[in-house]
Amino acid sequence: MNSQRQIIIGTAGHIDHGKTTLVYRITGTDADRWEEEKRRGITIDIGFAHLERESLALSFIDVPGHKDFVTNMLAGVHSIDMGLLVVAADESVMPQTEEHFQILRLLGISPIIPVMTKIDLADEEMLEYTELEIRELFSKNGLAEPERIFRASGTTGEGVEKLVNFLFRLGESIHNENSSQPAHLHVDRSFTIKGHGTVITGTLMSGFLKTGDKITVYPSGKTSVIKKLNNHGHDVSEIFSRKRVALNVPQFEKHELKRGMVAVKDKLNIATPFADARIQIVSGGEKFEDLTRVRISMGSEDVVARIKVLEAPVLEIPCNAFCQLRFEREVACFMGERFIVRSYSPVHTIGGGIILDSRPPKRRGFHPVPLGLKLKNEESGRARLLGILAESGSVEMENARARLFLTKNHFEKLVQSLADEKELFRFDKDSRLYHPDEVRDARRKILSVVAEFHRENPRKDGFPAGRLSRFPESIVRALVQEGELVQRAAVVALPAFSRSYSSGEQADYEKLLSVFGKTGLETPLLPALKREFQDHALLADLLRRGIEENRLVRISSEYFLDREIYRQFLKQFRSWAGAQGEFGIQEVKSEFNLVRKYLIPLLEHLDGERITIKINDKRKLL
Repeated sequence: MNSQRQIIIGTAGHIDHGKTTLVYRITGTDADRWEEEKRRGITIDIGFAHLERESLALSFIDVPGHKDFVTNMLAGVHSIDMGLLVVAADESVMPQTEEHFQILRLLGISPIIPVMTKIDLADEEMLEYTELEIRELFSKNGLAEPERIFRASGTTGEGVEKLVNFLFRLGESIHNENSSQPAHLHVDRSFTIKGHGTVITGTLMSGFLKTGDKITVYPSGKTSVIKKLNNHGHDVSEIFSRKRVALNVPQFEKHELKRGMVAVKDKLNIATPFADARIQIVSGGEKFEDLTRVRISMGSEDVVARIKVLEAPVLEIPCNAFCQLRFEREVACFMGERFIVRSYSPVHTIGGGIILDSRPPKRRGFHPVPLGLKLKNEESGRARLLGILAESGSVEMENARARLFLTKNHFEKLVQSLADEKELFRFDKDSRLYHPDEVRDARRKILSVVAEFHRENPRKDGFPAGRLSRFPESIVRALVQEGELVQRAAVVALPAFSRSYSSGEQADYEKLLSVFGKTGLETPLLPALKREFQDHALLADLLRRGIEENRLVRISSEYFLDREIYRQFLKQFRSWAGAQGEFGIQEVKSEFNLVRKYLIPLLEHLDGERITIKINDKRKLL
């Protein structure tokens, strides 16, 4: 059974028009599972039934027709591949017929198969009248009139076999696999089975699941291992997309799982308090005002939200507009997901829409629709990812993948394709993606900052690299790799830059070197040099230049030596110390005739350079 393809068919129509009876006649299963439903003779919540033939199974989701239970109806239709619009021949098109039809149309569900039921209760004139009204229902809503309207009786069985044969033939032609999205399902029921724990049910919308897989439920973000899988009463070890499934998830308590949550195989955070969308409002009055409070039905979720209109405070109905949905609690959603808009009170369907981004910037005021949002309105993953980058400049890859809701493989292929075409940039060891304009702007600013620093500090070797931390490290690294910047230890510089000194500064440098060259080991310490050279910043630069050009040696923070004098001292010291074995401060002082202010830092320098080692109060040559 698990190898069969499965087509999901949803019923729609007014209360008591024979939806559940028709499903029973087709499948032999009573989709009304509640005692109250059987007692009252009406469907209250969604029910399930299926029929198998060879390699194809028809899985029916039977929905309530009463106006009070449209929310439950919406929880069932999100996953269907085709709709059965059921109209009782003796009553014709009724209010919930029209509302259900609008819901199917607004959710983009196609095909919609019209079925006249209770034909045993109507004469030919009434049958023709009902058929005419069904055709008008399609045409007045902008759809082509149906090629065929089926006539059936759930009571006598007349016409049912023709309908079933047609559904199987049509089902063979429907290709509903979705390989680009991670395996996920919208939770439509949760319950507990004694001895097994919590179970959730839904339609697996994409991918596959197997026992032992981990599944994460959003918006809570909690994870459980799948202990058991069940498809229409049969335990299975794995299950593929577009099939009804029950998951045994024992790590969850029943109260932690509710209808409307989304269970995802990949750990992609799709929880959000607001989302960008495009809406189509078709009824509900003459005007639609900014921040109108509505009910949003999305997947199996039903949540109250306010609609922030982007371009104007008031829209004339009917309208098609960009907006931001501000939910009154966190929900799980992703790009491309369709939803229904219903008025807050009294409750009735007024429109529908599609999610354009689940992690957008928060919109305020009224402005023209930005280019990024227009790109997200296109159906391709390519345009949607470029839309994200157009608005934010850069984005974490996992953040983008969650918003696009793509498998890792599809996302990587998309990113690589756009990177090859230079539509975006991705750098090694960086988890972010960058818009080309963001990279160009950052490169320009970095080079400008470094160039300005060179102009203001011509004597310094380069710009301190740590001060570029406000820019992406990957872009700085790329500039170095491409030769646009040169890395010199802790500084960066433009390739053409070399330090420059005025004639006066050059004369001071020669004077400083001369002082060190003439004074042997007992050179002027830094405080004395500062009295000699009034420009202390220049002095620091000249000392650093002397060290970098290998003319000076830094012994301590205040003590510097001429390089040649230091070399001669080391040669003499190694010869003497080697003959001594161990020696103390007093012996060195006597041998080299140095006072302590020079002797102590010099010996500590030799220790630090691993030329000598100190043992208690003695030292010896290494």
